[in-house]
Amino acid sequence: MVYLFGMHFALRAVQEHKNIKVGTGQIQICVDNDLNLKYLLYTECSSKNNQCGINNMNIRPKQVRAYQNVHDPSRCIVNLYKEYMNRRPMFDPKCSSDFYLRPIANPKSTVWFTCQPIGINLLGKIVKKLQNTWVFMGEFLTILLEQQHVQDCMHKV
Repeated sequence: MVYLFGMHFALRAVQEHKNIKVGTGQIQICVDNDLNLKYLLYTECSSKNNQCGINNMNIRPKQVRAYQNVHDPSRCIVNLYKEYMNRRPMFDPKCSSDFYLRPIANPKSTVWFTCQPIGINLLGKIVKKLQNTWVFMGEFLTILLEQQHVQDCMHKV
């Protein structure tokens, strides 16, 4: 989920991931009637550019949509979000409202997560590892595009 939310909602910093809460309406499942597709609507509560203070009252919070993948439902962010929410402990007042919870080592029921949130240090390691992957993929894509550009130029001559 960290990878998918980072990609679809442009969450780069650890604190942006840590600020995601359950039950606040921050992430909603909606339907686009024009396209007849479901999507996740992420509404940012605060960021470094929008501190939600009195000076920023007129600034609209960032809202990003992530549409369902009808071609490959096993990779659909909407389906994975629903599955993740079904695997969390439900209706437990002691449970954290943080989105990312610690997994149970050997789950014996439909609940796969504890009520404890993932620590910020572990979440930071995960985000850093993913960012390094994104940088590598970006550099690889740049090299491929440069090679393609050179080949296109050679064919024109």
